[in-house]
Amino acid sequence: MSILKIILAGFMAAGILAAPLAAQASENKEMGLYVNLATKDTVKAGHAFAHALKLNERGHPIAFFLNGDAVLIATKNVPQTSFQDKSLQVWLQDVIAKGGKVIICSVCMNLHNIMPGDLIEGVVPGAPEVVSEYLFDPNYQVISW
Repeated sequence: MSILKIILAGFMAAGILAAPLAAQASENKEMGLYVNLATKDTVKAGHAFAHALKLNERGHPIAFFLNGDAVLIATKNVPQTSFQDKSLQVWLQDVIAKGGKVIICSVCMNLHNIMPGDLIEGVVPGAPEVVSEYLFDPNYQVISW
């Protein structure tokens, strides 16, 4: 057997043995997803909600931080766009119904003249201590849209 074949066989064996370990690590159900959503762009926000809810179905806890113009998604009586035949607000309500935490940027609320009573049920105005609970938790991965 040539040296090249031996080396290739070694790489293949290492890849076959490592693949199950990588899959196990990615499915640690204690790992949560912290989504920083800064846009109400239909495709980007819709993708963020769909992605997070799929991971939640697999057992991962989820938390959203809405900032920028994404705060409008959590505001009652604001026209909403739809992603995959559901309004962005319905996607957000699905996150809340599945036990996800939704935090809204207080500064962004002020910039958009949003009052706490304008928010859909289950959305919590943010503060550094609320956000840092997830942002610095080693059991949460942060992703941004």
